[in-house]
Amino acid sequence: MPSDPAPRLAQKHVRHRMAGYSGHAVAANIIEGEKMNIIEKQLEEKELVISVIGAGGIGSLLVPALARALCAGELVKEIGPVLLQVFDGDIVEETNLQHQNFNSSDVGSKKVDALVASLRHCQTPDLRIVGVPVDVRTATPIVHSDITIVAVDSMPVRNLVHRYSELWLDLRCQGDGFVAFDFRVDSKVVSQSTPLEAPSASCQLPGAVESGNIQFGHHLAAAHGAQWLVQCLRIISGQTMASMPNPQSANISFGTLGRFELDNINLKPKPSNEAINHPSQLIIDLVSSGNHDALPIKETLAHHAYAKDWQSLWNLADSMGREVSLLFDAEDKVWVDIGTAGQVKLSPPEGAKIPFKLWIHTHPRDAYWSSTDLDSILMFSRILEQALVLGHDHCKRSIRMPTTVRDNLEDGSELSLWTDEPTVKYESLEVVVNASR
Repeated sequence: MPSDPAPRLAQKHVRHRMAGYSGHAVAANIIEGEKMNIIEKQLEEKELVISVIGAGGIGSLLVPALARALCAGELVKEIGPVLLQVFDGDIVEETNLQHQNFNSSDVGSKKVDALVASLRHCQTPDLRIVGVPVDVRTATPIVHSDITIVAVDSMPVRNLVHRYSELWLDLRCQGDGFVAFDFRVDSKVVSQSTPLEAPSASCQLPGAVESGNIQFGHHLAAAHGAQWLVQCLRIISGQTMASMPNPQSANISFGTLGRFELDNINLKPKPSNEAINHPSQLIIDLVSSGNHDALPIKETLAHHAYAKDWQSLWNLADSMGREVSLLFDAEDKVWVDIGTAGQVKLSPPEGAKIPFKLWIHTHPRDAYWSSTDLDSILMFSRILEQALVLGHDHCKRSIRMPTTVRDNLEDGSELSLWTDEPTVKYESLEVVVNASR
């Protein structure tokens, strides 16, 4: 059976809204049917951020539907303040009026400005509606959102959302049909359906606007999106009867064409991390918010390791107050783990190719081989070639040799094969990462 999304939704919300409470405990309470009063228990007032990317055929219908549904009733009050923000850099044109939710007085205005202005009556102390008149091109707005709905026909933007959002919905339409993917669909199916080279296309068929043959698949997509989000929020609030609509493909003429098989998200092997040097402000914001497991942080750590920038790698780990681990496999793929303030373990991931070329991890200040480090190296000695521990401006390295060495990590065990090299400054360290990326 596919995984129940309730724990994932609850944990996502709680991480941003509560301190000192376990997300797993909250999820358990939801599954048990016990309703938590998040308002009473929250220690820091923060908004749950919902981002809609695109204010065209789908988005211009979806945002008003959501705003009107959320501004009344108890749902938003139960989960606390909500920020509903919509991103789009386009201007309303005459050709938009036949199939998008604008009128003639909006022509020449930013789409998001026109939408937000029409929804002033929906603004409440618990619901803020904000228009952001830019096109999304980076991961920054996505990682700062709790829930992301992409309703713009751009494969690069869709790929960003799939990669950097934990809770996402991808709405697509053309003619009288629509397709809805979400975070529960097998990542391979989503990837195959989102080729970067695919051109953008209108939700209307060619010539439909000029001829007046307007199709209404975008209404189906917007309705699916509104239903999906309201049910997400019901799950967050603890309503055990809530159920999100399944990812599907449908059209008005023939009904439901098919439903996508749901992925068992709890059993997926952890993928390797790409090396991307994300903007420093994004990393600072993520660290400050306590979102230490965010993918951009892991990708930036991987970048520093590939670049052999040990100082930047240690500095980022230190800024989080966490020890971090990076493990390189035989194909030079890297897996990044974020530990606690005093420990990070060597955790070989499923799907990696042995032998592992290098294990890098950080210590809070001084580089040394702790008992936990030695236990980890001993446990994986036969499938690990090098280990490196980083301190605030220096490091220690150990290499597995084919025979016992004089200066080793421990006599009388497999650790006698591992060199005990002196502590060196970063600038004196020889190259230890030879990743072909």
